[in-house]
Amino acid sequence: MAKHWSKSPHRWQKGFKLTEEQKEETNLSMTIASYDQIADDYFSRWKDRSPIESITRRFIAMLKAYGLSKELIVDVGCGPGFDTATFHREGLSAIGADLSANMLKLAREQYQGDFILADMRRLPLAQKVGGLWVSASMLHIPLDDVPETLRNFSHFLLPGGLLYLSLKLGNNADWRTGPYGEARFFTYYQPERLDKMIREAGFQIVEGWQSGVLEDQTQWLMRFARKAPPGNFESLELLK
Repeated sequence: MAKHWSKSPHRWQKGFKLTEEQKEETNLSMTIASYDQIADDYFSRWKDRSPIESITRRFIAMLKAYGLSKELIVDVGCGPGFDTATFHREGLSAIGADLSANMLKLAREQYQGDFILADMRRLPLAQKVGGLWVSASMLHIPLDDVPETLRNFSHFLLPGGLLYLSLKLGNNADWRTGPYGEARFFTYYQPERLDKMIREAGFQIVEGWQSGVLEDQTQWLMRFARKAPPGNFESLELLK
């Protein structure tokens, strides 16, 4: 079971004080460095995608049902490209985006397709897209940045575009030591707060559920949501 850090792993000279924004950016930078360090082990540990296969297939089925399967899909926080590759195999046009250079290096070595170094808070997209797959990645973004990040997701989606999010259930944020001894910073969510932020960013939640307690004692929140034109949520056809 992953251990909580009793306090932040930051080590500063006596008397040196960071602003909250600087602390948040440092937390993210240190987490990215951890992913760079463990990229090879991460690839070996998580290349079996069967635990989330049903969710991936649900995402693909929704894209087809909503007439979005010919549009570009972005795997946001793609890591070593597992899910981007799945989308390609299913005939979708997909690109992967991540902030870990070593994860992207693995993705390019293992899979075909485009993989870009990008911050999900400021996606460098030149076009609107049909879907955003944000699986277990927005949980490293500082909570204060999440509302604007969701609004940016909405901006880049076509009307009716599909968003998938998976995040850890819990309160506040903290450092955790992973299976390889690496430190990563996580932000946790309660369902009501998460749903409020999703809706306020211009989405209608199509489906949502909470996992049971997993082997590592974590629980997850999953959400499918769609973007609609302003004031036109009623026009969205839900997939049954």
